[in-house]
Amino acid sequence: MDVPLARRALRLHRRRAHHAHGLPSRLRRTLRQRALKRWGIRYGGVFPREEVTELEEHREDLLQPLHALVRRLAAADHFRPKAYAVYQGRTYPAAAEADASGLVALSTGPDRPEGLVADPRDSGSGQFLAAPEQLDAWYRTHWTFRWKGGPFDAVGTVDGRVKGVYTGGSWGFADNNMLNEERAPDGSGFWYTVTVGLNGVTDLEQHRTDLPADHA
Repeated sequence: MDVPLARRALRLHRRRAHHAHGLPSRLRRTLRQRALKRWGIRYGGVFPREEVTELEEHREDLLQPLHALVRRLAAADHFRPKAYAVYQGRTYPAAAEADASGLVALSTGPDRPEGLVADPRDSGSGQFLAAPEQLDAWYRTHWTFRWKGGPFDAVGTVDGRVKGVYTGGSWGFADNNMLNEERAPDGSGFWYTVTVGLNGVTDLEQHRTDLPADHA
């Protein structure tokens, strides 16, 4: 607000206060109450129990925000590229590449699969090592979608929205749609990303790629 306008507002406020001073007390009180309601001020008091009606207790779950956060953290991993291995009919999260010795790390949780050895690098991590030929299947999954006609690879979710990396070759598309420029995780360069609600994407699809036994 500039200075002349501020002075005019102050004069108007003083003029209204001066006129209100000559009003009956009940009317002045009503005007003050209406002003307080506009400012969002609440009233309180002590009332006789027998005069109170509709007395009701309300409960607020203080753990609900924490549970919501846990759900969001779990959902954040939903659209990420992942790898799985099937061993003796059970599917486990797995490494997408074999290690230097040619073994694949499986995250088995509480399971202790027979025929596999615990990862010696961290025996308490719940990871076991398998040779690719021991596995019933070994594969990667990833999601793709289109947004405003452009192709994207999904890399996760953020607050319930899917995040994707633009895989098209049009600089104009990235510029016109103001995609976010981010450094690639491996530091090899930059990529362009978008984070958008699922109702704003099309052609959302999950893909599976089987990994060869010699994938290392």
